[in-house]
Amino acid sequence: MSRLIEWYFKADWNRDGNFDDESDNLISASGQMRLMAPGEALTGGRGVIDEAQVVLRNTDQRYNPDYAAGPLYAYLQNGGGYQIPAYLSVSVTNTGMSEAATYHRLITGVITIPKDQPASVNSGSVAQFTIRSRDELIREDKRSTALRQNYTEAENIAYVLTQAGFVDGTDFFTPAVAAAQTPPVTPTIDAGLHTIPAFYLDDEAVLPELWDLAASCGGWFYCDPDGLFNYASATRWLNEDTPAYFLDPGKWGGYSKSYNDGNLVKTVVVELSPMNELTEAVLWESDEIVTVAAGVTKTITAKLRQPATSIYGMVSAVDWRAVTSGGVDITGNVTISLTKYAQRVEMTVHNNHGWRTAFLVRLQLRGVGLDGRPGQQVEVTSTDSFWTDRTPRKLTTSGFYIQTYAQAKFLADFYIDRHEQPTMYHSITGLPGRPAMRLGHQVAISLDAGVITPSTRYAHVYEIRWRLSRQGFSQDVELVDRERLYAYATASPVKPYFRLGATALGTAGRYFY
Repeated sequence: MSRLIEWYFKADWNRDGNFDDESDNLISASGQMRLMAPGEALTGGRGVIDEAQVVLRNTDQRYNPDYAAGPLYAYLQNGGGYQIPAYLSVSVTNTGMSEAATYHRLITGVITIPKDQPASVNSGSVAQFTIRSRDELIREDKRSTALRQNYTEAENIAYVLTQAGFVDGTDFFTPAVAAAQTPPVTPTIDAGLHTIPAFYLDDEAVLPELWDLAASCGGWFYCDPDGLFNYASATRWLNEDTPAYFLDPGKWGGYSKSYNDGNLVKTVVVELSPMNELTEAVLWESDEIVTVAAGVTKTITAKLRQPATSIYGMVSAVDWRAVTSGGVDITGNVTISLTKYAQRVEMTVHNNHGWRTAFLVRLQLRGVGLDGRPGQQVEVTSTDSFWTDRTPRKLTTSGFYIQTYAQAKFLADFYIDRHEQPTMYHSITGLPGRPAMRLGHQVAISLDAGVITPSTRYAHVYEIRWRLSRQGFSQDVELVDRERLYAYATASPVKPYFRLGATALGTAGRYFY
């Protein structure tokens, strides 16, 4: 029985929402998806933007951005190919079986500027694309928000995505919106585990902030191959009850296992930054007298020293006055409107006097600020016998979004349970490609009972490297053994934790931290 591999590569060259089929020109493609940056701990950490390299036949100069007669020249010239939406889908079916082709995305995202390669003696003309997953769109998208108090990390993630122009139910699915679909779908934004006392963005890039917010709660933020934004909380893998795939030596080209001691620790110290309200004070004042000519509107940006829970409006004769060059009061001819963010205020000043320039004196903002400096820490030390005769290792971590003792204690306990002993990792190469495989999927690996106990290992996928061409579709997969991921859950499908709506009252069930 052989495998039939088919694909679609499509791009929306004119950005009108309709994708052109470029599948016939596809020569090869390769890429990777990875849950966290290399060297980062599995307990949260910085994420990565997935990438794919695509090589297309370019004999008619279709993808040449410098050839005026090319069919796509109008869209590609002068760097116009930058961030054009594109996706690559693959179907694998076993011939000889009555099985309909089902396509699964390998990547959904935007392309960088195409690179055309002229024909040579050894090869025809080709074009090379790099496609980056959709989180590339928010990598440098800087936003400012109002102060949000006492929302969960998941609610804040959904809020920021919405502020960035994405839609709940299209670009991501919160639990409530996922449940309202017909039929219901699986949420891509897990329910939050922690309440964050203070969250805001102050002209900050969206993606790094969401990476940090997710990591501060033991989870990950990323964009999946279907183009959907995900927040995988610390419980997502725990809820992977049964393996999505069963793999044995007949299904791969190579296998190796190893123990990683890079994140091995005996003591974890988590510094937290409790957000304490200060007393009312002047939050900002102008360093100079502001001048506004007659009939002119001027915008002034006030950068505050710290975020503020409240910013008082400007009251005439208290926070500002407007006078002429001769000292005549024309405050009544000047209006100031405020657009308030957490740590920044945009002041729009309009002088409606017919001929006199307004000089604004004693211009200031008052309010109640927040002090978010690190002020406490939680220290947890392993009692595992592994450390009885070994030199201890200590990890100290902190983050702006770690703001409560309960959250810091959770992170410390969670990290110790996961990293107090070396973690087993599995590497499988030359695996016949499974286009539906996703990061986080649980896999059962059958190994030789004479060399490992137990011989069936359960592991989670955290990296997939794939290659696609007319010669086939294959994957290399990196997995972390499930045994050390969660305390009390050493095998699959063990379910020792109590779950609302799933675990019967009176049965054994542990709280999740």
